[in-house]
Amino acid sequence: MSYSQAQLDALREAAASGTTRVTYDGTTVEYRTLSEILRMIRIVENALAPRGSSHVNPVFRRMG
Repeated sequence: MSYSQAQLDALREAAASGTTRVTYDGTTVEYRTLSEILRMIRIVENALAPRGSSHVNPVFRRMG
């Protein structure tokens, strides 16, 4: 499946506002939960990432 930056932006906006309805490019999708939206954000981010790169979330730990 092909994803767009507009779809990713709409998913992020929905997650930030707490709504489960996402509209992009004339398409509206109703997700059941915020968890579904967050999962979809990860899927779209990975699909849009340049090939050969991987999305890495840095982990910071307190030393000492």
